[in-house]
Amino acid sequence: LLADTGITALKRKGGGRLGRSGPPGRDEAVIPAARRRFAAPFTLYADANSSFDFDRAVAVGRLLHAAQFDIYEEPVWWEDAALTRRVAQALAPLGGPRLAGGEQDTSWPRWQALAADRTLAVLQPDVFYCGGFLRSLRVAQLAAQHGLGFAPHSPHDALRQAPLLHLIAVAPVAEAYHEYNPVPTPLRAWCDAPLLPRAGAISVPTGPGWGVTLDPDRLARAPLLWAMGE
Repeated sequence: LLADTGITALKRKGGGRLGRSGPPGRDEAVIPAARRRFAAPFTLYADANSSFDFDRAVAVGRLLHAAQFDIYEEPVWWEDAALTRRVAQALAPLGGPRLAGGEQDTSWPRWQALAADRTLAVLQPDVFYCGGFLRSLRVAQLAAQHGLGFAPHSPHDALRQAPLLHLIAVAPVAEAYHEYNPVPTPLRAWCDAPLLPRAGAISVPTGPGWGVTLDPDRLARAPLLWAMGE
């Protein structure tokens, strides 16, 4: 996949997701192994998906620092901003990795608070969860205002990938790397021209709307489903 796409950054999962720390010793083995396999300057990110308590989050953060990971996403429960701030403060003397989060956030006052107190170094709204394109663009403006990074959450494919590309193209600040899902979904078959990386980059579609055209033959063959209404 790396040879085909030219991609020079990867994000790996850590922990066991949503309060589960995962198998003992797994992160201790995989984190340094990832750096050995993908030597610097190849960029590595880690996503814990709210797996850890404070002590474990800091311990894994130190492993990530030693392996020169750049971003550490959602180390503790995503709703607990105070605990996230404690982790950020504990890791700050190391100079990295940078804490990121926000994929599940929808509240505008919460976005303002996360940006103002610099709890996170990188804001990651999801266009489809956050409230749409314009709300996500407002989060990008918050990030620029407070000197933070911006890397929208978007592990999507095909039709759902196009809005991310347009958002990054107009955002006032953005990280160097953004999410791309290498696993094709059924949606990809509906597009006449899939959005695929070349030399590590994907071009922003330039056609009308989102710039993605549905395959007319597939549309013609699709079944019609009717719903009863009042």
